[in-house]
Amino acid sequence: MGILKNIFGNKPKLFLLPVQGDFEKKINLAITIMATGTDQENYYEKVIAEMIANDISEIDANELYTLLPTAFCRHIYPDLPWTDVYKEMHAGNKIIEGRFSKNPYFLAIYKTTTEFFNEYYKDDSTIKHTDSTVKIAALSAELKLISTCLEKGDPPIEQIALNPIYILRD
Repeated sequence: MGILKNIFGNKPKLFLLPVQGDFEKKINLAITIMATGTDQENYYEKVIAEMIANDISEIDANELYTLLPTAFCRHIYPDLPWTDVYKEMHAGNKIIEGRFSKNPYFLAIYKTTTEFFNEYYKDDSTIKHTDSTVKIAALSAELKLISTCLEKGDPPIEQIALNPIYILRD
């Protein structure tokens, strides 16, 4: 047992479900749903309920709600040194490390949002910082950190060091 523990370690592993069905359609629908009414009370519950009412599974809805803001933030500030690592905090304070580059949900979301940004903003990149994109990106911890740094002017945006984000799970 000790040899196996030394070889494989005892760190908990992140179990990622494969993306199923027409996920690109779900992503575009989620963008539409999340871009409206971000100042509403119980926003999270309303968004998840609307996604489920539109045939998006609860698992997919939660992944979209969690990862779309991060993807949007990365498109708005593409030159920042984004980390590939994120950490999921589960019940009992169990922390599991994951990688965006290996998360099938994030990969699908990032691919679709790249197409969205390339098409929607192909003629005017400054518009990226307005309208629904900022509403969605503002839900991310990353944009909150970046905004705080920009307001203070310290550090300058090109010197912002981004650590892995924590995603809270049940």
